[in-house]
Amino acid sequence: MKKIPVFLTILFFFNSIALAVEPASDSALTEKIKERLEQTASQDLSAIKEEIAQTAKSPRAKAYIGSIKTIDGQIITLSYKNQEFAVDASKAYEIMKTSGQKKLALKDLKNNDFLIVMGLAYPGKNELEARKINLIPAPEVNDTRQLIIGKIEEIDGNKIKVNGKTLTISSKTRLEIKGLKSPNQENLELKDTLFAIVSLDKNGTIIETKNIFVIPGENNTAGQEPTNAQTSTSSADASESATIKADD
Repeated sequence: MKKIPVFLTILFFFNSIALAVEPASDSALTEKIKERLEQTASQDLSAIKEEIAQTAKSPRAKAYIGSIKTIDGQIITLSYKNQEFAVDASKAYEIMKTSGQKKLALKDLKNNDFLIVMGLAYPGKNELEARKINLIPAPEVNDTRQLIIGKIEEIDGNKIKVNGKTLTISSKTRLEIKGLKSPNQENLELKDTLFAIVSLDKNGTIIETKNIFVIPGENNTAGQEPTNAQTSTSSADASESATIKADD
């Protein structure tokens, strides 16, 4: 009869050891899982930070409009509404006189010429890196114009929507699409980047679309060329749209 208590004592002893070991094993496993999650989270955070950093370094499409104040080498200073904008023309692939579509050289430009300059704005760089420069007629007295920049959101015949604004292409609209010699509205595609000069009435309503320049986007093979430029624009670009008045 003594053997039974001894056997029970031994059994209880080993069960106690097993119960003591299991929590320790669970604790170690939990710690390993925690370490792995922390490591994964750290790697994901690093990847996100790197992506944000790269995005911050990317240029974005932008345009300036105004009259030439000075030309110093390849740097053009534009003046508009008591503001000045610096433009680097060294990488401009085209300088054009809009009326008559006459190609120009930088030396043909002079003070007080009225320009629309389209190019890339790089973070940390003061000058807009010009890609295309158009010499256009200066606004007439009481002629109020606005510069609109954005991606094409909708196309309905001769009407296109950019940043929630509807532009109408008429026989008076000068349309240019990079890479095409004789473009028309049928060459436009969604997500193309658009720069437009429009005339406004006294209430700020668009009454005429005067000039449109388009850089083909990912959906448009017309005149497309490889680029690492970030041409995406947002509603912030619309808020930066320039309003032009000859008497300002």
